[in-house]
Amino acid sequence: MAKLAILGAILGALLVMSRAVTANRATITTVNVDEPENQGRRGGSCYEQVQRQGLEHCEQLFEDAMMYGGQGGQGGQGECMSEMMQSRHFRPCCQQLRQMDDRCRCEGVRQVVRQQMGEIRGQGSQGMMRCASNLPNMCGFGPQHCDIRAISY
Repeated sequence: MAKLAILGAILGALLVMSRAVTANRATITTVNVDEPENQGRRGGSCYEQVQRQGLEHCEQLFEDAMMYGGQGGQGGQGECMSEMMQSRHFRPCCQQLRQMDDRCRCEGVRQVVRQQMGEIRGQGSQGMMRCASNLPNMCGFGPQHCDIRAISY
């Protein structure tokens, strides 16, 4: 009986010590939250989706339109569409955009335009912005127009 009493006392002491240790322990939980407007249903923020897709074909598409169109669609919307749709990068660019969340496509086009703006200036840049703003519609994503504004340096 004495052995049972000693065993009970030891278990009781362990229980008290474990509660004391638990009381002094802190739990830190880190939560990363993306804002709802940046969260795409295919996962990740729009920025992450653009990085994942790369959009290399869209970059090449704009380069082709500038090179072969001379002024990047300065002659009007019809000319812009024709220049872009004739490029071998048009369909692959549309496919890359298709892999993105609907709400992130314009952000992807904006990022490509920002990158291209470092390489061109003047009237060609205005033409490229006009072309870029209609790219989702030209790809067949419905009547979607991207708001792309001039970026000043």
